[in-house]
Parts: sequence; C-alpha cells; structure tokens
Amino acid sequence: EQFSAFTIEINRKLVYVSFEGTDHLISGWKEDFMMSYMFPIQSQRRAIDYVNKRFFFRRKKIILGGHSKGGNLAIVAGMYANFLVRDKIIQIYNNDGPGLLEKEFNSKYYKNIDTKLIHIVPNYSIIGLLLWHKDNYQVVRSLKKNVWSHDMFTWVVRDKSFMRTELDSFSNVLDDSIIAWLNHYDIDQREKFVSSMFDIFERANIKSLMDIMENKKLILRLITE
Repeated sequence: EQFSAFTIEINRKLVYVSFEGTDHLISGWKEDFMMSYMFPIQSQRRAIDYVNKRFFFRRKKIILGGHSKGGNLAIVAGMYANFLVRDKIIQIYNNDGPGLLEKEFNSKYYKNIDTKLIHIVPNYSIIGLLLWHKDNYQVVRSLKKNVWSHDMFTWVVRDKSFMRTELDSFSNVLDDSIIAWLNHYDIDQREKFVSSMFDIFERANIKSLMDIMENKKLILRLITE
C-alpha cells in the first residue's frame, strides 16, 4: 500500500484535495499494476475514506485532484464519496493518471462525476492512457518525449495556462493497444502476470526503482525470466 493526501484551503469556501502519485517504492508500483484486475485497491479505499471523513460535516466546496496514481484516486474518491460529500465536489482533475476497469468505467458511479472530471495528458502520454478513460481529454505540450513527459514539470505553461497540442501518434497507437491487451486477457490472467512479475522483484530483493536502475545485469536477468 502507498497512499498520501492533503487538503489545501484556497479560501473560506473552497478547498483542493491533492492525492499523491506513485513514489519510487516497488510496493506502490505493485498497487498500480493491481489496478488492471482489482477494484478497489487499498489506496483507493483510503482515498474514499479520506474525503468522507474529512468533509461530511463541512460546508466548503471541494476540488479533487492528483497526478499519475493520484489522479486515479481523485476519480475514485469522487465516484464513491457519500452523496452529501459528492454534492460539494465541483471539479475533479486527473493529471495523466490511469483510468478504471471497464465495469467501474461504465457504472452509474462514474456517470455521477463524469461532467465534473477534467482529464489532462501530455502529448506523449503513456500512464494517462492506461485502462478505460474519457475520450475527450485535454492534451498539453511537454518538453520531453515518451515516459519522461509524465513529469508535470515538463508541461509547458504560457499566460497562466497549459499550452494545448495534439496527442502524438505513438500515444494513439498505445491507447488502442492497451485496450486490446486488456480485452485479450481476462482478470485471472492479468493477476497471474502481475503476481509473477513482482515475485521476481521480491526474490531479487528489489525494494525500489533505484535498485533496478543501479543493477543493469539484474535488469537483463529479470527481462529474460
């Protein structure tokens, strides 16, 4: 499990709830991969509890948001917030975060928040196109390509706004390929794949992404296995 959130009080009547994205620890990345076959994962439960317990008795309007995994948590927290809390939510920002499993994406809970959701991705998006998601996302220009564009500090701002652009052809192909992959493998197959991969990490005593980056021979062995 990997979860963190905090509330920013913008003024007397408005707060922004920010959910943290994935950190460098393998435990957090395993949770991310578990999203491909499980709902809710533990951090999603935490996000729902956070908004319900913190804002049930408060009259402030709420904006939910987050980057990467945090964007997914913002969506789920909005979907499953108590109806009294959900009425206070005026906007939800998913900043290049993954979507949902097909069942949840097509549920009445998602439809309840769809008009409040703003999905922002960079022009070389990868993470933000995972799973099922809105088609009318906003594309912003990044100074980096491929996976490096996921870093929000590479997103170009002009006159207090993100610079808009179009999705790169690579990301369009990737988007179609991910859905095809998900449709090809059922829930049990996805779970076996994720379990096998992280069993390898555990046997190799890999605790963080840094452990992988510092041992190239280990990477090659893991890829082979």
